[in-house]
Amino acid sequence: MADHDLDPSDRPAKRQRVEGEVTMTDADADATTNPGAQCLSQTLELVADGTARKDLEDQLAKEIRVGVDQFTSPETSGFIGVFKQRYHDFMVNEIALDGTVWHLEQDAGFEAAEKKAQTEAAAEEKEKEKEKEKESQAKEEVKDPAKPAEEPAGEPEEQPKADSSAEIAEPQVNRLKAIFGDEVADAIVALDREVVHKPNRKAREFGTVSSKPIDRADRSAAHQAVREIFNHRLSTETEEGGIIKVVAGNPKVRRGHAPPPNSKGSSVGRRNNNKQNPAFKVNWNEVGGEHLHFTLYKENKDTMEIISFLCKSLRVDDRKFGYAGTKDRRAVTVQRISATRISAPQMADLASRLFNCRIGNFAYKPKPLSLGDLAGNEFTITLRDCHFSGEEDKSIERRVENARVRLQKAVQHFESHGFINYFGLQRFGTYAVSTDTIGKHMLKGDLETAVDLIMSYSQEAVEAYDKAEDSLISDDDKKRAKALHIWKTEGNANRALEILPSRFTAEKRFISWLGQKDHRTKQFKHANDYQGAMIQLPRNLRLMYPHAYQSLVWNTVASERIKRHGLKVIPGDLVLVHEHKDKEANSVNADPEALEEFDADGEPIIRPEGDNAAADPFERARALTQEEVESGRYTIFDLVLPTPGYDVEYPANDIGRFYEEFMKDELRGGGIDPHDMRRKWRDISLSGGYRKLLARALGGGVGFDVKTYRDGGSGSSEQQLVPTDLDRLIEQGKGISLEEARKRNWVGHPDKNAKDAATSSLPKSAVSEQPQTQEKLAVVLKFKLGSSTYATVALRELMKGGAQAFKPEFSR
Repeated sequence: MADHDLDPSDRPAKRQRVEGEVTMTDADADATTNPGAQCLSQTLELVADGTARKDLEDQLAKEIRVGVDQFTSPETSGFIGVFKQRYHDFMVNEIALDGTVWHLEQDAGFEAAEKKAQTEAAAEEKEKEKEKEKESQAKEEVKDPAKPAEEPAGEPEEQPKADSSAEIAEPQVNRLKAIFGDEVADAIVALDREVVHKPNRKAREFGTVSSKPIDRADRSAAHQAVREIFNHRLSTETEEGGIIKVVAGNPKVRRGHAPPPNSKGSSVGRRNNNKQNPAFKVNWNEVGGEHLHFTLYKENKDTMEIISFLCKSLRVDDRKFGYAGTKDRRAVTVQRISATRISAPQMADLASRLFNCRIGNFAYKPKPLSLGDLAGNEFTITLRDCHFSGEEDKSIERRVENARVRLQKAVQHFESHGFINYFGLQRFGTYAVSTDTIGKHMLKGDLETAVDLIMSYSQEAVEAYDKAEDSLISDDDKKRAKALHIWKTEGNANRALEILPSRFTAEKRFISWLGQKDHRTKQFKHANDYQGAMIQLPRNLRLMYPHAYQSLVWNTVASERIKRHGLKVIPGDLVLVHEHKDKEANSVNADPEALEEFDADGEPIIRPEGDNAAADPFERARALTQEEVESGRYTIFDLVLPTPGYDVEYPANDIGRFYEEFMKDELRGGGIDPHDMRRKWRDISLSGGYRKLLARALGGGVGFDVKTYRDGGSGSSEQQLVPTDLDRLIEQGKGISLEEARKRNWVGHPDKNAKDAATSSLPKSAVSEQPQTQEKLAVVLKFKLGSSTYATVALRELMKGGAQAFKPEFSR
């Protein structure tokens, strides 16, 4: 909550200008001496539209700020195109360690829904037969009225008591109001009344009631009150921020056919969920292992968002699930997921309720998936509205021919020269204050500033929320700004948490921690405990910030290395020892196996030998001698650069000295010593690692095609140019579209992106009914990259900075 002075480079703004940042104007001025800047200037000349040019300039300026400003082959011309205009324009298929490219070959949700429909149809037919029998029996009784009706054996069947269980006594209602407040209590009673009147409906078919944030001390009383008053007809569970959600209970429990869950503080019975449902019991040894591996196909969804839904549905901890790496949200992606001691029938039972995704290809394995268990990803990228130099005043046929010739040359250079293995822009966040700036303050020990920067917001967004006006600021960002404004100006944690959208994990946890009050003194218990606040974050999110600073340093040094020495190998350059045993003059033994670790992004961290590397007896990186350089045994593709840390070797040449120059510079590098990276707080005590200077497409090849299409005047209605895995299943009659699934009401949970996602799921033949505009060019690229490389960085080299990220006109 502190409002102290920040460095000019740390001040949040709608479009932050960082002091010392290189703008495109600066780059243009330097074009005569900097081949990278000259290349970017030539690419910008292809952009005719003023707004589009400004957007691309902004994007390139952001790249320059994080050290991305060089190319391996600046002599080849670039081209411009828009990527990710549709989710289908960016397809990612995970590659297994054995080289298998994963595809969705089974739609378990479709199969489950079809089977359910057949079962229900059979049950309905059976019910009709019973009705016919009853009607026939009734007619027989009418024909013979003298025949007395037979009394049923045993006790007469008890009729349900219509509304008695729905009537809650006034003292009980008052008890609820004292805990939840009048409005929420009335909503809970109304939910119970609906449950009583419809006892056979599934729990998910009823609505939910969410409370305002409730203090931890009062939550047990809330859970107990609901459990005692409603006798397990309703269930409760605690969500982030102290919010209690009230939902309908399990139908079997409501009707008394199953024992109520036995859980402390929540009636959903989370602690009993390790016990396998008898309907899904599996002998793990017989099926192949206790880890179910399956393929996940998703559109416009985060990997963790889907895993979170699966965990809630199965009532298990997220540690049950494993994955090799997370995938882009705005894309169509396919990857493998593992689930421990979860059976295929259980997953199939959930499959038809998944929103904007599909699962299938089940297989039991003895081991789970972990971060880094992938060789890389295969990308199929569609670039729309492409323009190349030399196409002026040409027909569409001549433009296609010109594009193919220039693409062929660009691809040849890309395959032979590779690309600088930069960390992409996504590593540095999308808000006004970049993640590397926050990481810099964490490493300097200024955690108060780091927390304040994470909690910064735009006053414009607050005003847009207060006026309820339409703007280009998304609803979530307006709510975030308003919530943080309330917290900063009023110190009202409960009100701030009530407004703050749940997806803002860091902000929510900071407010929850810093806003806790002592019940006796009413003072904040953790008012200045900023390290405690940071510890509330999930570890991978906490480490994202110092890792971003490391990435900034690596990018800047990589650019400087290419500026000074190009693609030549020079003495003092670093290579990984375990990769080059065969090149050493005195080598006799085969190289030892590398012991690799992976960071939160699934990128390998390879540690060197040193005073602190007790776990690894082998030297990991060493400097090349003059003799080794002259031998020609080493190429630019063998070289690595370290991310700064206490356990790395730095290059034994001018590039090693540049690490010190940059990092110790207060303005550019934050005044941090690269040789002093230990910190008292272990989480930000960085050991460092190594990253290849250059990268190439796996297998060396890049496939491309040039297509024409007509823009219907709306970005959401452009025709799909490449079929997805799901499209192929639909063509085979083995699946249905996501849009059709929604129409059939498969999905059992809401999604705020439903409207946006629906427009992205049009069949590939769909074309807008609006008058079609001019014919345009699209380029489809297909290539494979290793797990620690970025597709956007590869595109940057191939297009010489001309890849324009799509910006929707309205972001609500």
